[in-house]
Amino acid sequence: MRKHCVQLIVLAVLVFSFSVPTHAQDAASKVDVFGGFSFLNNNYTGWNGGYTIKGYHFSGTYNLTNHLGFMADISGHSNTSDELSLYTDTTCACPGNYMQKRTLHLEQNLKTFAFGPSFTTEAGKMRLSAHVLAGFSRGEVKSHSVGQESWDSGTTWSNWYDYTNNIAPNTGLAVVLGGSADYMFKPKFGWRILQVDYMRSVLQGCDSQAVGTPSNPSTWTPGVGCDYAMNNVRLSTGIVFRFGAK
Repeated sequence: MRKHCVQLIVLAVLVFSFSVPTHAQDAASKVDVFGGFSFLNNNYTGWNGGYTIKGYHFSGTYNLTNHLGFMADISGHSNTSDELSLYTDTTCACPGNYMQKRTLHLEQNLKTFAFGPSFTTEAGKMRLSAHVLAGFSRGEVKSHSVGQESWDSGTTWSNWYDYTNNIAPNTGLAVVLGGSADYMFKPKFGWRILQVDYMRSVLQGCDSQAVGTPSNPSTWTPGVGCDYAMNNVRLSTGIVFRFGAK
């Protein structure tokens, strides 16, 4: 993963360097700034992921020409959720009045900073752009899961397991590939209808802690090192300001 990120960074720099013409046409605006609301499909490989979390998204682009710029992008997403599952276990030879109840408290935080070239084209008031960015992600996950069982159809409950499983805060390399569509109401003000990004990052050397009393304690080892790969989709919308626009 780290090798692939470095290769993408080198490729982005080369594309950025050779795409700037010697006598480039002046950019319609020198600096574009975006700020808005964002959704992230937070999918951890090896973790019960697939959660959609909300957050902020900002970016700034310095335009060298009408079609080429240098972009810095930052976003942060977090979520706290509580889930309850109630069902009858059909995998065991249990009496008909046996039930299980499982609760999960989950906290997730992910921040990403990336930079690289952006490519833009305009048609009337519409502006389409694409970007190839590389940088860093910092993430953290905290979970607390409790399982209970009942032998009298839910009248009384007893603990079956109670444990936590945390990914300690740590940082890994990230790659962001995406594009956006803007509608400019005025030369200096517009709306980013949608920005779609694929985000790939790995939390290196995190410390996953499994502590508690599951049904088979011998299968749990506290303090297991881990590398969690994240393949996320980020959707954003918000406002765009252009400075130095002609």
